[in-house]
Amino acid sequence: MFDFAPTDFELDDSPPQWTAERFAEALHPVDSRGAVSLLVSAGEAMCMRTYKPRDLGGIVAPVCDHGGDVYIAMNRYYGLRGGGRRLAGLNALWLDFDIYNVPALAALPRHEAAKRIGETISRASLPPPSFILDSGRGFYCIWLLAGIVPAAIERWSAVERALTDWAQPLGADPKCIDAARVLRLPGSWHQRADRQVCVIAGMGDRYDFDTLADCIWRATGRPVRADLEGRKLRKGRTKAAIAPGSKPARLRGLSRAGFFRQVIHDLETLRLHWGGWIPQGLRIQWLHLWTTAMTWICNMPDLAEHVVSKAADVAPGLSEAEVRRTMGTTLNRGNAARMGQRGRDGQDLRYNYSGARLAELLHVDRQLAEALGLSQVIPRSLREDRARTRRIERRRAKDIMLRHDWLVRNSLSRDRPWEAEGISRATWYRRQRARRLSRHLARLRVLLAGVSLPSAIGETGPVLEYGGVAQPSTPACSAQKPTQSPKPKTRRQPPDRSDGEAIGSTFSRNCAQLPSRRNDVCFPSALTGGTYGRDISAAMIKCGTATQHCRFACAFCGTR
Repeated sequence: MFDFAPTDFELDDSPPQWTAERFAEALHPVDSRGAVSLLVSAGEAMCMRTYKPRDLGGIVAPVCDHGGDVYIAMNRYYGLRGGGRRLAGLNALWLDFDIYNVPALAALPRHEAAKRIGETISRASLPPPSFILDSGRGFYCIWLLAGIVPAAIERWSAVERALTDWAQPLGADPKCIDAARVLRLPGSWHQRADRQVCVIAGMGDRYDFDTLADCIWRATGRPVRADLEGRKLRKGRTKAAIAPGSKPARLRGLSRAGFFRQVIHDLETLRLHWGGWIPQGLRIQWLHLWTTAMTWICNMPDLAEHVVSKAADVAPGLSEAEVRRTMGTTLNRGNAARMGQRGRDGQDLRYNYSGARLAELLHVDRQLAEALGLSQVIPRSLREDRARTRRIERRRAKDIMLRHDWLVRNSLSRDRPWEAEGISRATWYRRQRARRLSRHLARLRVLLAGVSLPSAIGETGPVLEYGGVAQPSTPACSAQKPTQSPKPKTRRQPPDRSDGEAIGSTFSRNCAQLPSRRNDVCFPSALTGGTYGRDISAAMIKCGTATQHCRFACAFCGTR
């Protein structure tokens, strides 16, 4: 994940000279597929032409010299821009900041306004834009993408919408989200603002789309792809756990009818708050949402008459003809759903809104929703806080320790014991691993303290399973192989094979006497160190398949 400091967005007094040619080549490399559209003002009309990326560098300079408005397409198409089938490649993500719509930014000098936008992007842990442009009346922030195919248009559109929604408090244009969008070309002239468009920051870097999309999802408070894959995996496990023929448990949450019943209650609460009348500017929205909710909770063929009667009570300034005209589409969709008609992919034809969208349409902020006690027409932040509070209450009711309480008791990151010892964190963890290994080795020495080599043919080594008591050997093993004399120790001497074979036969006989219980045995590499370690390791390897049933407990991992 990217992590940048606000100083990364400080505007340089002498930025690199991004001419129209350099910008066009960085935006659309010469070896790219498709064609690039240029829009040039010709008097009162706009003239559009398409060029190959390799020819673009020699075209933009003379076009900008004529002093008019010049726009360049952000994405490339096969032919004229527009149309999903002709899309040749997705090239960038962008934000179009209309700061004149935000009084707090419009009152600042342009340099300070651009710096404020850059610091906001940095605080959200988004990577710095490839280009920041002064468009004359606002600013562009452009993130160039590397290697994204046209088939990813749906994902690209979702990321662009999320990025624009996040930046709307800074004046981001919500309409500037289509793939065929054109932006002003650096070096051209904004005739209305009487200013030249120029690049004020950026180095033209390109970003991986998946990585950049994850940063945008995190900045907007939405799950990333890894989180969604984890949800699918957990959901698949839940479905697999349901026995065949059994009914799955009912999911928590309201049905759509139950949801819109609460919406009706919230709409009436808002009307009473406004004094019983819907204020001008919100009458059509309020009536549309009320009509939409009624199409979900009732099945009346004469719903249009009820809507007209309701409009006369709450908005007496609206005529009956205007109410029927504005509510006609909503009523027609409700009647079609009542008759059983379905849209594409079997979806319901009735309008369907989330609570956050309802609050946005009616200009309901968090403070007003909390003051009136609204249940569904609330902003997203309030809904998330309420859901978090319910989860905490459910966990406390089940006597489950909350993460905050667990961290209070077990947080090494807060206690920082390595600072008390005057060492780094990595060194402290390495010493902890070494101490654990020392304890395991000490336990192993205790277990092997009573193990000795067989002193006679008729006696085996101590059997750990039965408290270390020696057992008489079976008559089958009555011969002992002669022990080979050790060779001069010129190099590292390999382990004595005769002792290993003897102990191997001993372990084989002892394992054969144990109950047939399947328990895997692990062979850590530390067991091969030392005299006893080499003998025990050779014995286990010699034992073969019988060792799979041996109940010898590993001193390292505890398996038996």
